[in-house]
Amino acid sequence: MEHPTVDGAAFHAAAPAAGPLVVVHPDAESLAWAAAALFVEEARRAVETRGCFTVALSGGSSPERMYQLLARPPFSGQVSWAKVHVFWSDERCVDVHDPRSNESMARKNLLDHVPIAPGQIHPMRCRAGAGANGPRDASSSADDYEHLLRSFLGATRDVGGAWPSRGERGKRERLDFVLLGVGTDGHTASLFPGSDALRETERWVTPVIAGDGPGSDGPVGAGPDDRGGAGRGLWRISLTASFINKAASVLFLASGRAKAAVVGEVLEGPIDPERLPAQLVRPQSGTVVWYLDDDSAALLAGRSSE
Repeated sequence: MEHPTVDGAAFHAAAPAAGPLVVVHPDAESLAWAAAALFVEEARRAVETRGCFTVALSGGSSPERMYQLLARPPFSGQVSWAKVHVFWSDERCVDVHDPRSNESMARKNLLDHVPIAPGQIHPMRCRAGAGANGPRDASSSADDYEHLLRSFLGATRDVGGAWPSRGERGKRERLDFVLLGVGTDGHTASLFPGSDALRETERWVTPVIAGDGPGSDGPVGAGPDDRGGAGRGLWRISLTASFINKAASVLFLASGRAKAAVVGEVLEGPIDPERLPAQLVRPQSGTVVWYLDDDSAALLAGRSSE
């Protein structure tokens, strides 16, 4: 199966039923520049349309360079930060200063360097005591974050400053832009292979124990996670696939030869979301695009590994 190569800023023109668009960049640096440019375009589009841009950031190593680029000219001056509201796709139940924290990474590389008000940053945080043995805290924190999302997205004003009617409210209960990565085990956000969270259809946010599924990348409590730390066995909070699929736009980032096998399986292999949760991301009326570099795209049709 061959994938169309398109200008990322124009991917809204494609019908969702056509499946994900795949844009391959020469290397990780050009991928990061293209992703930053797409962020700027999505923010402009949302602000012009609704007066507000809602985005869910991701953690991991893939978006780090993108965040650094957005934090400085020329990109930093092209975003109306006063009209941006930042959420997260998932988070580990660790202290905000822990190097494994997705919030910490985003603040260090982006949010601490742009003029965005603290009240427009909505981090996922587990209540005190959550962690490897904190299922109750993780569950309560997931409930809290879902309430935040439902309250915010159901009550956002339009360009003219008016509150939406009840009928319009349902149309707005989605994020404008969700940023995701993919793990070598096929997980995305904190939706791991075999996890009960994969079958959640009502909740927007769910607690997850990393490594809780039979097909996950390593047993609970063992092995490194996608940022090189001991991530297995940690409780996490994650957006559910059903909520991600409400989004107007979803961007997957993947770079490096280590991701080539899973990228090939997710995009061109049999549909098996229990084993490859990233396959669950198919926006209902929005668009999904994958930004890859040559290394991560090496096993896609029409390409061969060196």
